[in-house]
Amino acid sequence: MGKATDPRWPACARRLGLPLEEPVQWEMEALDPGALHHRVLDVVDRCTDRAVLTAVLAEERRQRRELDALRCIWRERHP
Repeated sequence: MGKATDPRWPACARRLGLPLEEPVQWEMEALDPGALHHRVLDVVDRCTDRAVLTAVLAEERRQRRELDALRCIWRERHP
């Protein structure tokens, strides 16, 4: 990624907010694992719609409560 001759570079640069005139290239395997972890989380964070994430997590909690209730009923009926 990031070579001036790569036709994918302009779209990638726009998506990541990088200057088109300064192609960059990273060798991620050369990074410290902690630094790589931080960079990945940073990109994921920038691409995450917080409202959607909040709604999905709330629905997941509701479903877990429902499953827990069903499990309790099942245990009562099938000791």
